[in-house]
Amino acid sequence: MRVDCLQQTTSGVMKALKVADPKSVWVMQSWFLVQKDIWGVNETKAFFDGIREVNNGRDAFVIDLYSDVIPLWNSTDGFFGIDWGWSMLNNFGGGQGLYGTLPTLLTEPFKGYMQPAKVMRGMGITMEGINNNEYLYQLILDIPWESVEATYPNTAPLNNSATAKEVTGLELNQDPMNPKEHLESFIIRRYGPRYASSAVLDVWTTLSQTVWDCRTGQIAQSKSYLVITPALNMTRPIFLSTDFWYNKSEVVSAWNKFIWSTLTDESRKKHNKWPIRDPVEQVLTSANGKGSQIASTFKSFSEKLADAFRYTTDQLNPESPVAESNNGLATTLTTPRHNEYRSDASSSFRYDLVDVTREVMSAVVLTGLHKELVEAYNANDLGRTRSRGNQILDAIRDIDRLLSTHTHFMLGPWIRDGRLAAKTANSSVVLDPAEQQRYRNYVEHSARNQITWWGPAGQEGLDDYASKEWGGLVKGYYYPRWKAFIDRLTTAVQNNQKLDNEAYLADALKLEARWLNETSDDNNLTYPVEPVEDTIEVVQDIWARWGRIAARLAAKAEK
Repeated sequence: MRVDCLQQTTSGVMKALKVADPKSVWVMQSWFLVQKDIWGVNETKAFFDGIREVNNGRDAFVIDLYSDVIPLWNSTDGFFGIDWGWSMLNNFGGGQGLYGTLPTLLTEPFKGYMQPAKVMRGMGITMEGINNNEYLYQLILDIPWESVEATYPNTAPLNNSATAKEVTGLELNQDPMNPKEHLESFIIRRYGPRYASSAVLDVWTTLSQTVWDCRTGQIAQSKSYLVITPALNMTRPIFLSTDFWYNKSEVVSAWNKFIWSTLTDESRKKHNKWPIRDPVEQVLTSANGKGSQIASTFKSFSEKLADAFRYTTDQLNPESPVAESNNGLATTLTTPRHNEYRSDASSSFRYDLVDVTREVMSAVVLTGLHKELVEAYNANDLGRTRSRGNQILDAIRDIDRLLSTHTHFMLGPWIRDGRLAAKTANSSVVLDPAEQQRYRNYVEHSARNQITWWGPAGQEGLDDYASKEWGGLVKGYYYPRWKAFIDRLTTAVQNNQKLDNEAYLADALKLEARWLNETSDDNNLTYPVEPVEDTIEVVQDIWARWGRIAARLAAKAEK
């Protein structure tokens, strides 16, 4: 690329804009600069030098689109003097995974402001979806009101360090930003003082140091196995990765505390008494002088027997990682608490309960069970293949039940709002009732397509890009796809064959297309728009059923 031609081009564009409108401002994203094979240092400088030929570049503004992961301001000397803004993207496709780069958010904007060119003019957010990781957005919008000098008094001075005036932060009469206090004040405002107990604040401290502390450089939140096409190998690369960077045991421990904060004396008694205790497990523990604590969540007797034996021997071995996690959970369970019933808990409190439980079920339980399913398949073990497959389907049903307790996690409002948007009231076009209904069906089809195929054909490139973990969508779209995979896998083991992946994908594609082409007109097929059950009761049930399994799988994942 000829740099002189490039400079003349951007100069010409800037001059033409000012002729058309003397008050015009050229606003651009920095995203094009990520193509380093095209945009080297010389090319980038020439691009901005051309803009600077008009009013010294004061009539242009660069949005550094993805400052939180792929910053470009620091490799371009602050865009060579052009005004710019620090931006957090965080989210692609409206995904729902807990994800963030909190240490970066707490430091890099301040560094950008103190960059020698001194042309950072603001901060913003450019996420592709809302209703996720809400604290991080609040933080980014609060930081511009913080004192840079007070928060980072040792930051390099502006311009000439020999002549720069020493800054102390006292000039602004403002205290430095305290990250811990900022997070805690957010939680207190979000839940109210009554529900923002010290235990709950500890939960969010742990989550801020795990799910919001991604340092792997991955682009955006991880994709849950739940929402992508099932396969034997579900590993995805760095963009919309299926890897989870955090310590899962720490996240499960935080989840335990979060759920425990909702328990009353009555519900605590209910969930400390596990509904099924395998006789063999009781005999084994009694013989060793230990009490039974294992929750049996398996349907078949043979699976109960096998797991009771394995879990019990793990508990009797104090060096077992599973024993450690189970003992830790038992300690948490017996910690005394005196909470009143949470019937008046805020919608935000319930939202976060759903979101954290969803993360544990998707990222820990489902991922771990899938690994054990594949291990069973590779070992040609029909019994374990069936049992792990059944557990996965049980987990997916419970996830759908969980999500259906809060409107922000439900498919119904999405489809309802899409159909309501299909109006012609302010248009000169007049539709008869039948045409109006077809129009509504078309909009509903588009709404379904956007969160599944993202285009005209499934399983090609961007399918599941904007996937959602929503009640109704999980049961209607993801569950049948997983069942088709598990059925094919089980049949293959039963017949001592390999999985016919091509046939399975054809089955899955038909199931996807069938759901995609359904409408609310089909047999009055509608999805709820109001919560189906009480969030707190459901998360407690899920915790009682899956808590120890989550602890085991989390410990196994850390090996």
